[in-house]
Amino acid sequence: GMMGIDLSPLGSPVNPYLFDCADWNTPASLSRQSAGMRIDTTDANVGLVLQPTNFATYRATLKFRREDYRDTYVAYNPINNGTAGSPIRFQCDGTCVLTFSSGAGPMIGAMDRNYIQWSGFSISEATAPTRQDTGPVTFFRAVGGSLENSTLTGRANWTERNGDNYNGVRLEDSSGIRIANNRISDYSGTTGDRNHSGITTYRSYPIMIENNEITNCGSGIYLKGTSATSVVSTVTVRYNIFRLNRWGLHVLQLPMTSAQPALFYQNLFINNRESGLWINAFDNSQYDAKWVRFFNNTLVDNPSAISSYNWQAFPTNANFLWANNVVAGSGDRLRMDNANDAQNLSASVHSLNNNVYATERFTTGGTARTLAYFRNFGQETSSVVADPQFVSTTDFRLRATSPARTVGRALYGVGGAAGAVIPAGAYITGNEQIGPTGGASVGLPSAPTGLRITPGGE
Repeated sequence: GMMGIDLSPLGSPVNPYLFDCADWNTPASLSRQSAGMRIDTTDANVGLVLQPTNFATYRATLKFRREDYRDTYVAYNPINNGTAGSPIRFQCDGTCVLTFSSGAGPMIGAMDRNYIQWSGFSISEATAPTRQDTGPVTFFRAVGGSLENSTLTGRANWTERNGDNYNGVRLEDSSGIRIANNRISDYSGTTGDRNHSGITTYRSYPIMIENNEITNCGSGIYLKGTSATSVVSTVTVRYNIFRLNRWGLHVLQLPMTSAQPALFYQNLFINNRESGLWINAFDNSQYDAKWVRFFNNTLVDNPSAISSYNWQAFPTNANFLWANNVVAGSGDRLRMDNANDAQNLSASVHSLNNNVYATERFTTGGTARTLAYFRNFGQETSSVVADPQFVSTTDFRLRATSPARTVGRALYGVGGAAGAVIPAGAYITGNEQIGPTGGASVGLPSAPTGLRITPGGE
């Protein structure tokens, strides 16, 4: 058969927009001839037979089978690349639910393709299952792509992956990716494995993650891996809501620099089950996190709010900054599991200041501390303990009488010129959109008008 636009009724002797379906019903029309994947299968079968008497025989059989899918293949992977000025954009107009009729794996994103944008799609684990070490949205060796205005729903009690990275969005060896205005939920939030996340990144710089709501995942965002060949560039996480995850924002290997810092600001962390922010010193290598700037965030009812550390001391050149944050509700305001306070609280490791704490509850090395204890190390000199006076229990903007309104000092141009007096917390002006903006569709292009077809000859 034929497909396309038939111009012959208009008198045109040629049909440049009419195509033979046979040209598309062939592997040659695919973006690649092979998925390039393999399945590693492990089978074990153990049998046991016991015959204690001539009249009794007991048999038992134990079978084990595991299938590991290697490499990545995106179901909808465009054949072409876009450019920075002319990206290829897939825009849903209405309701677009993507499903698999069979099989499993990444659904959308880009693999070895650049400037591919996706907006307005809904993907659920129930009808579009993924594979380990991928996600329904995967950008792999991609430049300049984006996911916007979409809904990703996983399986909250997913236990079958046994720690193998169950992610909603996975960015790997990619750059210039933007993840914005999405709702991502239930990527193994019940089991609480840190490798199960709303968004996971490996060796991907720069990236922008903004205006998302991430709920009930192991890690809301897991900035996980890097390598000796990675060229770091600014990682920005802003205007997001982290709610009911085990860890809201989890940082592992993120060796940023003063010129290319990690900027985490104006986010809400609400009722996460272990911590709002967790920075994990992994192996005391050059890949450990450095130059993380965590400022103007609001954290409410997280068992450990601003940061939760593991047992290792942090590098002496870590240069972490925690400033202008508002911490309220229950739980530790700040927790450092390692007891080496002399190193962890030195100026080259941490700079903590201009924060507002609803109550004094701090822990280092398992010992309860006060704000005065941190001031002995030159930290928190301008921080205060006070009721931040939120508008309500669900609206975390500040009232006009809030003491937090004059505690903050502007950083990185957020809220004003460097050093300007600004409110602490996520809401600086009170008009910020934090969480998904609603993502109004740009719509489909209008039908062309005023066209004239002029028949041509040979």
